[in-house]
Amino acid sequence: MTLQALQPPSIAWPRDHAAARAAEGRYESAEPIDRDEWPTPPLREGQDDVHVRTTVVAVTHNGADFLQQQLASIERQFTLPDEAVVVDDNSTDDTIAILRDYQSNSSFPVQILRSSAPKGMPVYSRVAANFTQGVASASGRVVLFADQDDLWLPSRVDIQTEVFLSRPSLSVVAHDGVVIDALDADTGGTLRGSFPVPSNWWQLRHEQRVRFVMRHPVGTGAAMAIQPARLGAWAVPPGWLHDRWLTLHAVAFDGLELARGAVIRYRVHDSQAVGLAGADRHLCARIRNVTRKPRQVLDKLADESRLGRTSPHRGARSLVLPTSAAVMLGFGSARDDSASEFPE
Repeated sequence: MTLQALQPPSIAWPRDHAAARAAEGRYESAEPIDRDEWPTPPLREGQDDVHVRTTVVAVTHNGADFLQQQLASIERQFTLPDEAVVVDDNSTDDTIAILRDYQSNSSFPVQILRSSAPKGMPVYSRVAANFTQGVASASGRVVLFADQDDLWLPSRVDIQTEVFLSRPSLSVVAHDGVVIDALDADTGGTLRGSFPVPSNWWQLRHEQRVRFVMRHPVGTGAAMAIQPARLGAWAVPPGWLHDRWLTLHAVAFDGLELARGAVIRYRVHDSQAVGLAGADRHLCARIRNVTRKPRQVLDKLADESRLGRTSPHRGARSLVLPTSAAVMLGFGSARDDSASEFPE
């Protein structure tokens, strides 16, 4: 079979906002949530004169099954991103052909990079290294992360950019997502349903927010945006996923926003490398990891301790080590259904 025979059919990517709005119905017609519940960014006086440069950073690996839909949903944004950077990790299916077609027809520049992660790197470290490589090549003030298999709601760029415009000191913002299956059907779940956050998040003292994030995963990378300039030196240590480390880093420096409202339709399917489908949140598994991989546990404790020491906030410095030790030893659950409010 020739390479040409493996090429996917060319996609007619919409090139302007009118086309984007007209094409929106293709993937949103199922109405996973009521449109009235979609978050709408507030308009401020003079906002039309404000432009924040945005970059989409995505990582791919044999993602041909869902990649076209993901890319099309980005192209259908009400406000298009200024560029996209895609890091491909040794795909052997049609992923590269799909990306090249997108690069040729997209309304904005698209870089396609080969992963620089060395062979044999563990999957969590590899995913983190790939996203870090993408961010290093991004020119946007705001970077929006994308997986290869989700669908963006059409106002995502507007919503997450507005959060940073309203609160420029933030370094990371994480929104919710509606969970769908491999056939685009709404499962009835949300990301926040799997990883709840306190409803009184911004009423908590800083040390309470640090303690909560140390004990609970709170942000999914696919629904996350960052301001790299506000993060400073944020290299992800070995063994961490990028989104988990970024939320820890951001909360330690008081720059984390856990925003309400969905910005993506988050796909769960059997071939996910990481994510909800592969998440192991059981206490017995956490204890088993401590006994089987004590060195990795100690390394993570050291990473968190160093992070706490670099924070300018006294509360973060004092809480990081004892809190992380409790979590690593199994006394802090990654999921807590009682997290609707955090006690004062």
